[in-house]
Amino acid sequence: MELQRFKKKAQELREQGFKVEEEKLVDNEKIDLFAEKGNEKTVYEFRAGKSTLRKERYEKLQEIAKKLYAKLKIAYVVPPPTEIQIQFDELPAIIKRDLQEKQFATKYGISGFDITDLTITKIQVNKGCIKVV
Repeated sequence: MELQRFKKKAQELREQGFKVEEEKLVDNEKIDLFAEKGNEKTVYEFRAGKSTLRKERYEKLQEIAKKLYAKLKIAYVVPPPTEIQIQFDELPAIIKRDLQEKQFATKYGISGFDITDLTITKIQVNKGCIKVV
């Protein structure tokens, strides 16, 4: 994942006209990415998830950036949220029963209320509350 984000950022910078060097070696230290366009120069360090950047490494990166007359950017890459699909055959019946118990049709003046086809596009879970869309 870190490598994919790294490669994506390198490609984005190239498309913006930057000269990009991946895994550039400066003073026997490897930097993930160095981008330069005119006077604009940036050193990028990519970190995965919750990985920490040791103080010594951060100070070394600052020193390298200063030597290259560049800004230093630390990019933390986090995984996208996971999507889960669940087959729940009884959900339409549960929703229908719930709506009937709450007298949904009477309350909103709907006659002949019946659920024959139900499409759910999204379910949100937040603080114990489930919202079906």
